[in-house]
Amino acid sequence: MPTWIERMFRRECIRRLSAWAALVLVTALMLTANLRYARNFLFGPFPATENELNKITDPSTAKNYFVKVVGTKVVDTGLQEIEIESSNGVEQSRHVSAGYYALLVGDRYLIAKSSKPVSETASGQLVLLSGDIYDHMRSSVGPQRLQQDFYPLMLQANGFREDGFAVIGFAVVVLVGLLFFARPVWLRLKDPSRHPAFQRIKSWGEIQSTSMEAENEFRTSVRYKSAGIRLPDRFAFKNSFFTFNIFRFHDLGWAYKLVTQRRVNLIPVGKAYTAVLVFNGGSVQIPGKQAEVDEMLQDFATKAPWAIFGFSEQLKEHLKRNPANFYVQIEARRQKLSVK
Repeated sequence: MPTWIERMFRRECIRRLSAWAALVLVTALMLTANLRYARNFLFGPFPATENELNKITDPSTAKNYFVKVVGTKVVDTGLQEIEIESSNGVEQSRHVSAGYYALLVGDRYLIAKSSKPVSETASGQLVLLSGDIYDHMRSSVGPQRLQQDFYPLMLQANGFREDGFAVIGFAVVVLVGLLFFARPVWLRLKDPSRHPAFQRIKSWGEIQSTSMEAENEFRTSVRYKSAGIRLPDRFAFKNSFFTFNIFRFHDLGWAYKLVTQRRVNLIPVGKAYTAVLVFNGGSVQIPGKQAEVDEMLQDFATKAPWAIFGFSEQLKEHLKRNPANFYVQIEARRQKLSVK
């Protein structure tokens, strides 16, 4: 029968795999939600002749709407789309983001919107002629000529495939995540001993008795508690929705008070206090009021007098560069105290 520790590790794995499964489902829905777009993305742009353009009254329902048209003449309408950047209501800069061109296809003109001048051959997404452009053309050439000489369509010649490439990129990231992150979790679910913390916990002694002691403390002897952290007498537990881990105070090497200055609009509004406990195998942080953090650190100093208390950059750098040597020194301190 699995021990309590193994069950907790399996619970962590099941939750993580459930999150990955939900992410895969969302990705699949994104890839298949708009099959019409996917077809045009993969097989377009489709050639669109004069006859085909005349048949399209609503591009939003057309089977092929990512098209390539070949005209015989291009006219710059002089219309431009201008983007203005402002700060606090004051204009900082402006630039032309797109121009509007009239492309003669057959005996009618197709308005094309593009960030750069178009040639007689242009491709893009067909949409209905926008209201402001329609009104401008109507006032310029008259309603009768607009109806006779212009298609009620507009070709957006920029960025049709950008959304598709973004979704594909997201799918690739999910696939890589499945390979490098979800697969190890699946293996741990089948065999909890693969969990990075399991071998460390197993080195403490017989796993069954360790598990019973840990479960008892987890359920009945918690002295300090914050979001995702439980601290009873002998162990320290990380127990969030996606994480479970155990440390023991026997392996505590360093503890200190972390003080963070909070600011709003660069104005100090108070300080946040956190007790940081660094174990051989990981660390935990317990936020609290200043008096609470001081009390916790005093208690921890009683439990683990061999540990180093107080922050220093030199100690932080030593631990980062040579953690094995650091814990050898801590173990030597612990052994020396146990002899006394």
